[in-house]
Amino acid sequence: MSFFGEKSKKRLKRMVRYAILNDLFDTKTQNKTVFDESWREALEDEALEYGLNSYDYESAEDLKALLEEARYGWREKYTTEWIYNRCLDPDDFETEAEYEKARNEAKYAWRKDCLHEALEYDLDPNDYETKEEYEQARNKARYAWREECLHEALKYHLDPDDYETEEEYEEARNRTKYAWRKDCLHEALEYDLDPDDYDTKEKYEEALYEVKYAWREERLDEALAYDLDPDDYETEEEYEEELQEVKENSSFTGVDRHYLKQDLVKDNSTITIDQYFVDELDLCVDMETQIHYRYCGVLLSRSTTFYCYRTDDETIKIGDFVLVPVGRDQRQVAGVVVFVGEYAEAAVPYPVEKTKWIIRKLLK
Repeated sequence: MSFFGEKSKKRLKRMVRYAILNDLFDTKTQNKTVFDESWREALEDEALEYGLNSYDYESAEDLKALLEEARYGWREKYTTEWIYNRCLDPDDFETEAEYEKARNEAKYAWRKDCLHEALEYDLDPNDYETKEEYEQARNKARYAWREECLHEALKYHLDPDDYETEEEYEEARNRTKYAWRKDCLHEALEYDLDPDDYDTKEKYEEALYEVKYAWREERLDEALAYDLDPDDYETEEEYEEELQEVKENSSFTGVDRHYLKQDLVKDNSTITIDQYFVDELDLCVDMETQIHYRYCGVLLSRSTTFYCYRTDDETIKIGDFVLVPVGRDQRQVAGVVVFVGEYAEAAVPYPVEKTKWIIRKLLK
C-alpha cells in the first residue's frame, strides 16, 4: 500500500523541482542578489533610529523616502519667521533640536539687552516669557511713583502721566508749588526774610506776620490803657498817629496822686471824678482792724466815672494803668488808678462780695 496519494505525489514532485531550480542559479544571478540586498544593511541603523525596519521595504528608494520624511518631517510644524530681527528658516537646520536652540536664542535675545535696565528696577528678565510681559512689569516699577503722586498732582493741576521720570514731574510740581515765592520776594526782602526757607506760603506768611506785626505785641499794654487794639492798624505809624490823638483828648489828662474821700464812695461804686479829688493825706483808714481790703478806684478810658476794684498787688499805685473786667460779659478794659486804699470790712467803699478784682497791671 502506498503511503502517498496521487495528489500528494504530484505536490512532492513540484517541490523538489523548485528546489533544484533554485540550486541551479548561476553565479552572476547570485552576485546580483547579494548586491541588491546590501542597502538594507547600510540603512538599517538609520531606519532603527526612526523606528523603521529596512527589511520591510522592497527597495532602497522606498526606505529613503520614509527616512527623509521621518528626519525632516518636523520642519512642516514651523514656517520661516522673523524673531527679534533674525530670520529663521527650518530648512537651514539639520535637526529640530538645532532649530529650537537657535529659535530660543533669538526669542530671548531681548533678555540680554534688557539686563542692565532690569537691575535698575530690581527685575530679572528671565522671569518673563515675552518682552511684552517684561516691559509691562518694568513700566509698573518705573512709573510706580505716578500713583503715589496722583493726589498731590491734582492739587497742583498736574498729571503725572505727562512726565517720563519722577524728577521731571517734581521739577514741574515745584515750579507750580513755589510760584508764590517769586511774588513774595520783594516784600520778603523788606523784612529780611527768604521765601525759599519756607515750604508753604502759609508758613511764610506766618513768619512774615510775626516780623511785620511784632510791634503789636510790644505795644499791647499801652494800647489797652487807651482802649486801642493794635490789630486794628496795619502799620505802627498808623497806630502811633491814633495813639497821639487819643492821648490829646483822653480824660486821663491831669489825674494826679489823689484819693477820693472815703465817705463819698462808701455807698456807691461810682462817683464823678471832677467833683471829688482830695489829697491823699485826707484819707484816714482804721489800720488797727485785723482784716483789711485793698481797693482801687479805676477810671476807664474816655470816661469821667471811676469804678472800685479789689487787688492784692501792693505795687499798684495811683497813676498806674490796669486791666479790669467790665459788664456782665467780663469784657477786659484798660483804666487808670485814681486812688488806692486799705479798708476794714465795715468801711469798704463797695460790698466786698460784689467787688470785682483787677486782672493785672499794665505797662505804660
